[in-house]
Amino acid sequence: MRSFALLLTLLLALVAAPARAQDSDDDGDKDRRTARQTLTLETSLGPIDEYNRRPLRARGHAPRGSKLTIRFYRGKKRIAKRKVTVRKRSYKADKPIDRTGSYKVVVVARTRTGSKIRVSATLKYGPQADAPSAPEPDDDGGGDA
Repeated sequence: MRSFALLLTLLLALVAAPARAQDSDDDGDKDRRTARQTLTLETSLGPIDEYNRRPLRARGHAPRGSKLTIRFYRGKKRIAKRKVTVRKRSYKADKPIDRTGSYKVVVVARTRTGSKIRVSATLKYGPQADAPSAPEPDDDGGGDA
């Protein structure tokens, strides 16, 4: 009788153990699915190099392990493409530029869970972007009398 009770207890423990392990795996999947799926982008211009070019820098944060495609545009023409795998939740890419104009950076992330995230930013480069606006002329209607 005692051996039957022991056998029954062991069988119940074996049957219940995989169920508990499966429940904990489901919670892990749920945590993985609800992980932060954010993508940030910050653009800036670096210092002028010896060839009179400035690097257009794209950097930001993305989910760890995701594959990024970073595209640089001048107007509507794509001028460069960089592929990056995110390490330590951050990324960066540079493209040296020497022409004035409006530049756009588009970042598309494919996460480990299979979702796609897209973000873009625009930056103006050249004298029209750096020059301060002209002051308005004083028009008080009178003259210097």
